[in-house]
Amino acid sequence: MTSENTSPVIVNLADDDRFDRHVVLDRQAFNREQWAERVPRHYRNAVVTDPQVSAWTERLINHSAHVSTDLNRPVDGKPFPRLAGRHRWLLVNGNTGTGKTFQAWGVVRALCESGLSFRWQFVSEVDLLARLRPRHGVDSETEFARYANTDLLVLDDYGVAKKSEWVEDVVFRLINHRHNEELPTLITTNLPPDQVLKHLDDRIGSRIGGMSDVAALFGGDRRMVRAA
Repeated sequence: MTSENTSPVIVNLADDDRFDRHVVLDRQAFNREQWAERVPRHYRNAVVTDPQVSAWTERLINHSAHVSTDLNRPVDGKPFPRLAGRHRWLLVNGNTGTGKTFQAWGVVRALCESGLSFRWQFVSEVDLLARLRPRHGVDSETEFARYANTDLLVLDDYGVAKKSEWVEDVVFRLINHRHNEELPTLITTNLPPDQVLKHLDDRIGSRIGGMSDVAALFGGDRRMVRAA
């Protein structure tokens, strides 16, 4: 998978005879509409091109397809494929411009195109904290629950926000909740894995480190190359 303009077929659940093909195709169509509405223009052609990220995505889709059928809503006597928990997280790290966010959006696209049913949130750490800061007319706990309980959370650019007691508390609550509930989570960061585990505090690092596979991206700043 080397092209950034051709979407790779990782796993297509419409080809799995355990599921109703028409139902899965309907879900794929719904997911594509959600993708078109929610993805930033810059990332609309995002695909997974890194082998480590691709392998994690395939495992997540296959894991979801093979969990106990009592976790799925039956459709015409067959289980409906839903994104399942109890799966390891993915930590994507690398220098600025190595394509971490591009790969992360590619994961969301691949999951959408597989035919899985799931809710997802994609947010940078600084935007997340901005949305959760107490302010008039906004219930911070309701807003927090959107990210804490979503089926898939992509937390982009982890480690950028300035440290403070409030930041540590919010991030710990989010990571701890998703860790305890075993909800699939993808985190991108410029920090090396050993620094990720030390950033903020040991409680967060322990949970991320113990729950995550790591995909390291190498190379120069692709944004600067394209600009040139």
